[in-house]
Amino acid sequence: MGGPVVTISRQHGSGGEEVAALVAERLGVPLLDQEVRQRAAQRAGVSERVFEEAERPASWVTRILERLGSVGVMADGGAVETATTMPIPTSESFRAVLDEVVREAAEDGAVIVGHGAHLALRERPGVVRVFVQAPIEARVQRLVHELGVSPQEARRQAEDYDRERVRFYQDAYHVNWFDARLYDCVVDTHLLGIHGAADIVLEMAQRVGVPRPEAIATGADAPVAPVATPGGAAEGEVVELKDATARLRPMRSGDAPGLLALFRSLPPEDLLFLRRNVTDERVIDAWERDVVDGRAFTLLAESLPEGDRPPRVVGEATLRPSEVPWTSHVGEVRAVTSPDWRGKGLGAALLREILRSAHDAGITKVSAETMAEQAHTRELLRRLGFVEEGHYAGYARDLSGAPHDLIVMTHTEPVTEAAVTH
Repeated sequence: MGGPVVTISRQHGSGGEEVAALVAERLGVPLLDQEVRQRAAQRAGVSERVFEEAERPASWVTRILERLGSVGVMADGGAVETATTMPIPTSESFRAVLDEVVREAAEDGAVIVGHGAHLALRERPGVVRVFVQAPIEARVQRLVHELGVSPQEARRQAEDYDRERVRFYQDAYHVNWFDARLYDCVVDTHLLGIHGAADIVLEMAQRVGVPRPEAIATGADAPVAPVATPGGAAEGEVVELKDATARLRPMRSGDAPGLLALFRSLPPEDLLFLRRNVTDERVIDAWERDVVDGRAFTLLAESLPEGDRPPRVVGEATLRPSEVPWTSHVGEVRAVTSPDWRGKGLGAALLREILRSAHDAGITKVSAETMAEQAHTRELLRRLGFVEEGHYAGYARDLSGAPHDLIVMTHTEPVTEAAVTH
């Protein structure tokens, strides 16, 4: 393995580029920013402009064209495969090239600015992922000085950049750009200064060993306890649902393809607010590693085999315990079911078993996040004993940039058999 690797995400006007330059100089590794895009363009045989556009929020017209791909649209609104229609390269395919360039650059050590490098390298050990920020007024002053623009124009640029980054990361990766959990270090250049921020990042980079923080001991050298699995045999439990029967069992090594097939079968609106691109094979492989390593517990729901038709994954529920020592009693739960299995009580069965697993693992407070529009989901959570604890107006944005309210619900009581009716 080469030298240290640091990724820098930054707000416009925060001085993140200067922090990155200082860190790269003192670590003795290359500073990569526009060069990432240049290498990707050369590899793909297209102009840098193409990659610049791939790193911006796509217009609704572009998204429609990319989804159509090589499918022609008939006059009556139907779709037909046409031999003369050329496949349209998607923004996602260009971003995959950028990710590849970033991963190759990281092999020899580098400080990489932007380009979603903190996500491309999220599974690579020894990477320090940094977010550089500053209050809006401080950023305005810096931009006025550096660019010679009016305070009004500087504010517009800073706010427009923030909005664009939020939309892009929601659109491309289904994550919140401001989510501190995506980073190992957040530095404020207004409080610390450019050199002070660089000093903190440099110290972290020099201290980070090969194991990722998720894989090493936390707190008083005590590892996060593996999540207990629900009771029952390894093959799981057969549950009777409304007009259906399913088997619930813990996810294990080798289950990634089935989970990936489930997510790829979901309509786009179901994927809209997920934090990660769960249709990406690499994301699901990392998910499986988390389960195998005990950092998460996923319960799968499978259809029962019928004749020559093998079982398939039709739902999942996942519990992720907090890795912070003082919130080790807290966990977050998420659940997804296949569209053709909804209305049968499968979601309720999965959540009930996940809550039991949380209780067995000593997790006494479980949270779940929903959008304001997901009234049916919240009603299900209420029947399980969840209560609303937070309502965040405009916290999430959909692919068109429209804001949505985020509602956080929590559960603190052991679930009972009577908590949910199918």
